[in-house]
Amino acid sequence: MDGVAWAQAVVGNTVYVAGTFTAARPSGSPAASNTTPRSTFLAYDITTGVLNSSLDVPLNGQALAVAASPTGRGSISAATSPRRAAATTTGSPTGR
Repeated sequence: MDGVAWAQAVVGNTVYVAGTFTAARPSGSPAASNTTPRSTFLAYDITTGVLNSSLDVPLNGQALAVAASPTGRGSISAATSPRRAAATTTGSPTGR
């Protein structure tokens, strides 16, 4: 990625990443090549390093935290206010 990961949460083989970045690249790719736009939140497979292409949650500010629910199931939501932006994940967006 082209920035900073502030927090990560693992649910099964999926790693959810919250941070300050605008793009991600596949594991093993040189810097600034093969990038995929991702704004402050992404997920990838921990065993393969492959970016989860079905998860694209663009936020209008940096994401500082991400946490998984005790059951590993849930949904992703975002909320903004004039003072701050918040993003949370409570598990896999597919409920698995």
